[in-house]
Amino acid sequence: MLYNIVMKKILICLTILLLITGCHKNDNNDPVDNGLSLAKLWEKLTLEENHAWQDDDTNFVFSKQSITYYVNTIDESRSVQKTPGKVIDMLYQGNNVYTIKVTWADETAVDPSFVGGTYDYKVDISNLPGTLVIYTDSATYMLKDRELHIVPENPDDGYNYMSKDQFLLMLAEVESWTNSNNEFFSIVKREETYYYMEGIWNSGGGSEYNEITSFKTEDGKYLLGMYWNVYNEDSETPVKNPVTITFTYDPEKPDEVYVLPFTLNPATFNKDYTSALSSDQLWEYLDGQWESYTSIVPYRFYTLNGNHYVEIAGPSADLEYVLTEYRTSHFIYDMTFVREDADTELYLTINFDPDNPNQFTIEQDYYFKGE
Repeated sequence: MLYNIVMKKILICLTILLLITGCHKNDNNDPVDNGLSLAKLWEKLTLEENHAWQDDDTNFVFSKQSITYYVNTIDESRSVQKTPGKVIDMLYQGNNVYTIKVTWADETAVDPSFVGGTYDYKVDISNLPGTLVIYTDSATYMLKDRELHIVPENPDDGYNYMSKDQFLLMLAEVESWTNSNNEFFSIVKREETYYYMEGIWNSGGGSEYNEITSFKTEDGKYLLGMYWNVYNEDSETPVKNPVTITFTYDPEKPDEVYVLPFTLNPATFNKDYTSALSSDQLWEYLDGQWESYTSIVPYRFYTLNGNHYVEIAGPSADLEYVLTEYRTSHFIYDMTFVREDADTELYLTINFDPDNPNQFTIEQDYYFKGE
C-alpha cells in the first residue's frame, strides 16, 4: 500500500515536470525561442548618460519615460531631432532579431520623411553587450558592427571648453547681447530647455525663440543646433530648417562673444548688462523730480511700502499713480499705473539708459533729473 502511494506521487511529479518543460519545446523537442519583452529588451539597449550606439555620424539612443519607450537618432553632421520617436510596437523575428516600430508625431524629426508616419528599425542583439546591429526596413541604410561609444560633451582637442550648462547659462544671464550695428541675440532658459532668438533693435521685433536642440564643441568653438521656421516664396507653410549658430568665446574677455548668426552678419556681440532693469532697479535711478523743456508736465517718482509710484502735477492737486504692470525691452520700459482713488489708468513708455542717468525720454520729450 505504501509502495503504491509513493509511486503515485512520483508519477504526479514527473507529469508536472513534463508539462512544465513541454511548454518550452517545439515538435522537434527543441526549446522555443519567445524572445524578450519590450521592457527586457530596453534594459539591454539603454545605456548610461553620454553613451550611445554609434556608427559614422549617427548615434542611436534608446530611452524610457514612465511606461513609454523612445528611440532618438542623433546626426552629428546636422543636429539632434527635437522630439525622440515614440515606440508604438515591437515584434520578435527570432534569432535575437527584433523589429521596433517608431513614430514621430511632429515636424521636428531629422529626416522630413519621418514626419507624421512610422518607421521600422530591425535590431540584432546577438552580439550584445559588445556590438549592436541596426537595419531599416526600407534598406535606405544599414548600421552594423556598432560599438559602445562614449559621446564626449567636450572633445579632447586641446581647448578648455565650458560645459553645455556653463556656456548657455553664461549667455542667458543677461537679457541680450548687442553688436555695434544694433543687432542682438538673446538666450533664455525655460525649465530645463534653452531657447535662442536674434534680431535688430527698434526694427519691429526679431525672430521667434527657437529651442536649442544640440550642443557641440570643436576647433575652439561652440555650435548650437536648432530648427527655424523658413518660408518659401511659393508656400505659406513654413519648413523646419536645421540651423547651427557658432560662437567663439574667450573666458578672458567675459563680456563679449564672436557669433556667426543665422539672419545677421558675423560680429562681436557684447553683454547688455543694464538694458533690462527690474522695477526696483529702475526706481533707484528715477527717484525724485523730473522736468522737461518741451513738456509742462513734471513727474516725481518714489517708492512707498514696497510699491512704486509716479506723481503728476495737476491744476488743483497732484495726481498719484501706483505701478501695476511692468515690461522691458532693451532700455524701453512699458509701464501701467493706476490712480487708486479714481481707478484711472496711466500708461508710460520710458526710454532710459543708466549710462546717462540724469535723462530719459517719454515719446519725443526729454526729461532731466531735478535737484
